[in-house]
Amino acid sequence: MKKFFLVAGIVILILIIAGIVFVYTNKDKIMNYAVDKAISTVEHKVVAAVPDTVMKDSVKTMFEKVANGMKDGTIAPDKFQNIFLYYQNAVKDKQLDSLEVSKIIQQVRDLYQPVQTQQ
Repeated sequence: MKKFFLVAGIVILILIIAGIVFVYTNKDKIMNYAVDKAISTVEHKVVAAVPDTVMKDSVKTMFEKVANGMKDGTIAPDKFQNIFLYYQNAVKDKQLDSLEVSKIIQQVRDLYQPVQTQQ
């Protein structure tokens, strides 16, 4: 019986080490997947809550620009974290109101069009 537990422990240890190696070697792919899922989640909810006066395609285009900017490295993924945290707090009541939607849209726009400083 002791041999069984020893073998089982070794197998579990090997699986844990293999998992760590897999995650470490694929960390960029895993992070890109997580960022894509976060962006698509926020985009879907924001587009659904956008008032009719705003073109939904322009909102989708903004999110695409941010996603592409994160993929090519021009936008740091951690900058989207603030938007995602705001989104999480905004949907705690199960809906987005127009003020929350406009703030998210402005934050997304600021990611790929930084505010220009006047000189």
